[in-house]
Amino acid sequence: MQSPQNPYGQPPYGQPPAVPLPVSGPLPQLPRRIVSMDVIGEAWSYLSSNLGIWLLAMVIYVGVTWGIVAICSFLEGALPTRTSPYAQSLAIAIQIIPWVVTQLLLGGLASLALNTIRTRKANLRAMLLASNVVFPFLLSALLQSILYVLAFLPGIIILVVSMLIPFVKLGESSLTFLATGKFSAIQPSAVGGTIGGLSLGFLLLFGISLVFVALLFLATPLVVDRKAGPWGAIVQSMGTLRRHFWPSVLLVLVLGFVNVVGFLLCCIGALFTIPLTQITIALVYRDLFGNDSDQILVQTAVYPQPPIANPNG
Repeated sequence: MQSPQNPYGQPPYGQPPAVPLPVSGPLPQLPRRIVSMDVIGEAWSYLSSNLGIWLLAMVIYVGVTWGIVAICSFLEGALPTRTSPYAQSLAIAIQIIPWVVTQLLLGGLASLALNTIRTRKANLRAMLLASNVVFPFLLSALLQSILYVLAFLPGIIILVVSMLIPFVKLGESSLTFLATGKFSAIQPSAVGGTIGGLSLGFLLLFGISLVFVALLFLATPLVVDRKAGPWGAIVQSMGTLRRHFWPSVLLVLVLGFVNVVGFLLCCIGALFTIPLTQITIALVYRDLFGNDSDQILVQTAVYPQPPIANPNG
């Protein structure tokens, strides 16, 4: 007697169908829903498999940034006079242009990072996608800069006051010691107060910058990817990362250390650490804001065994 045939077609139920694996790059990953240090290793796997495109993107970023700075410095020096309102306005515009260009390029790198983790194959044209949200992105960057300045004011005030303590105690005439270099009249107690104040000021600035970066680093992908409003992206980033505050702070500390090392290596290491940072941020964005359908890890699928038709029936 012949064995029962499967009327449901091939492959037989109960066996996994053939599912193609990615051609290159890391396997897709379901969103973790947390801020995990594992994203750094995952980011490196994406970067290493797309290293050529990212190095070219960094050459564009560095070349355009330095080129704009050099051109603006030349134009600023070539201004004949700044007494007229026109010349003053032109001087202000020349100082703003490098910041605008740098922010736009950073938005392009953020867009490229999102493209890299979604397609596993970086496409340099993805940098141009940030041009669709130029004004919201620049406004968001400006609002973040204003928040940083306001938050830094207490630390800056402490630093300035600390540096003036020795001279205030000596009186106004003591400011001449700055020119003569005679600091022997400064009391040790004033020096101790200055050192303590400077330490407190720098510690305050470092702590505030760390907190703000840990809470705001998702604002850029929210504007670039979801086209969130400038202020809405800031609020959404802070609200989400506040629930993952300490892991976010740890991640920012590690990435900051990695970038410092990259810049210390004759700035060559920054060509790798900046892309690593951008892809890491994109992965955290995927983990906290992505849908399960965005990145699905499917290698095998096992279906339940259906009943086999009875050939004698």
